[in-house]
Amino acid sequence: MKPGQLTWLLAAAVVTGTAGNAWAQLVAIDMDPSSPGTIETTLTASNGDPITVAVVLDLGASYAPGVFSYGITVRFDTVELSFNGAPASANTIPAGWTSFAPTPTETENIGGGLGEVFNFNAFDPSFAASLGSGMHVLGTISFTADGVSGDLGDITPYITAGFDGIIDSGGLEVTSSFVLQSGAVVPEPAHAGLVVGLGLLFGVAGRRWLSKAQIV
Repeated sequence: MKPGQLTWLLAAAVVTGTAGNAWAQLVAIDMDPSSPGTIETTLTASNGDPITVAVVLDLGASYAPGVFSYGITVRFDTVELSFNGAPASANTIPAGWTSFAPTPTETENIGGGLGEVFNFNAFDPSFAASLGSGMHVLGTISFTADGVSGDLGDITPYITAGFDGIIDSGGLEVTSSFVLQSGAVVPEPAHAGLVVGLGLLFGVAGRRWLSKAQIV
């Protein structure tokens, strides 16, 4: 969202609600969008592999207030990941909704070893089609794995103060009730390195054995 957009949305929506809530829902990075209905927090990859992740709003089995608007930024570890494509990210705008900035702004390096996608955003101009229970994909980002190390928190949802936030259909800013869940890229299991080493030691026979082991 641009400066003042979150303030405008709060002012525009406040006519329909006045009380807070305490739902604990998720804004998550799904490391495997090919499996809808589940959120995978890790993905096994090797250096050079292409990776596409999804930014997901998970409202659970029942979320009575619904969501009227959202703005979510994502930050990532530039040691392990780089953008794949230009643009590498895309907003997924719910049916009947609109967006202040349909194409997120991508910054490869914001300092401190971090890159950023700012921001995945949309809102319901009619106040009649708020997001209810279930999982909602807000957008996707394509990366290339560059230096997979196995540490956690490689890709993280981030709330930029004054820009991002989540507003329910009652006009209330409910960002603080959402858990921000990161995703991680992890290297191939340790035994894979052992298999490769044995293949180098034992030559052709080792390589044949390795090819069988990879199928398992």
